[in-house]
Amino acid sequence: MKKTAAVERQSGTIVAIGRDMGIPVGTNLGSLTIVPLKKKPVATKIVPAPAALPDLDAIAVVVETPEQIAKRIEDAKQFRAYAQKAVGIVVAIRARRAQISACEEQAEDLIPALQYELETLAASEEKILEAGGDSAMQERIRFGLLMEEIKTAPATKEAASELLQSCIDMGRFRLAMAQDAPNFRTDKIGAQKFDDRVYIPLLDSRKDSGQYALEEELGKYLAKVGEVIALEAKARLEDTLRAGDPRLDRMADGMVGTYVLRFPERIASGKPALSAGVGLVSIESKIRSGGGKLTIIKIVSGAGRLSWMDDYRGSWISFGSFKRGLSDANLEDGLRLMSDRLIRTLSDASKLWNKSSYRR
Repeated sequence: MKKTAAVERQSGTIVAIGRDMGIPVGTNLGSLTIVPLKKKPVATKIVPAPAALPDLDAIAVVVETPEQIAKRIEDAKQFRAYAQKAVGIVVAIRARRAQISACEEQAEDLIPALQYELETLAASEEKILEAGGDSAMQERIRFGLLMEEIKTAPATKEAASELLQSCIDMGRFRLAMAQDAPNFRTDKIGAQKFDDRVYIPLLDSRKDSGQYALEEELGKYLAKVGEVIALEAKARLEDTLRAGDPRLDRMADGMVGTYVLRFPERIASGKPALSAGVGLVSIESKIRSGGGKLTIIKIVSGAGRLSWMDDYRGSWISFGSFKRGLSDANLEDGLRLMSDRLIRTLSDASKLWNKSSYRR
């Protein structure tokens, strides 16, 4: 059988390699010579080492009897029952201490017998909270007290903020950060939203029934607080509306008086929603230090979208800067920012009034 061959130039450059072409090795084809085909090296297969199997004899599995399992369940029930009873006693102690404090406040003096009772109650509460040094019981009692506080707390912004801080202190929640935003949906993991902040549960992958109960109770409480805050804001808006003159054409003419700036709620497709806002400003005549009078526009109050005005109550700008649409040049940076913002607000409120349905 003829050898498989390759065609090679005499210069040494290979120009073709193929199957058996039926040409004997050594045949001279003019400028080409037939040479033997070089075989490609065969790759050596690497056999992987056998996997190291775990030592099954070293793995111990505890097997409990039905009696032992029943004992564990009973111990857990007793643990829970003790914690619940301890929470109830602490709640009663704190209620009684509040009664005594109110009694002494009305009497405007300390009452010796009640003082002794106060000391006894305080010592008893401390003893219960220490739980004999049992950290698991201490945690359970603290958690139970937190749940009771949520159920009985007043629906105020201050109380809600304190309760949320308690949840953070107990390791149940943490404040969300900017980098958290792409990684979760707050409505799916039990996160709580309040006062422009998001509180994320820390026990996400290992939640117990207590954590679920906390998230549910806290959510109901914060919703109630939100409703109260919304009602208070609405009432404040209405009060502010009644407190000033809506005729902003008079304000534009520099007539002395108190004027109401009104911004309705904005809900438009493709634009960010804006809440309603109401503010009060007064036009006054101020005596210059060097003599003469200066007409000024002073901030009185603000609510809703204009609540920022409350931070600048009593601050004022010259009436001339409003008419020019440009802040006075001699203002410091902080006052200049306030002045720029107030001028824009006054201008926008005037434009809205001129074309609004509530103009009168």
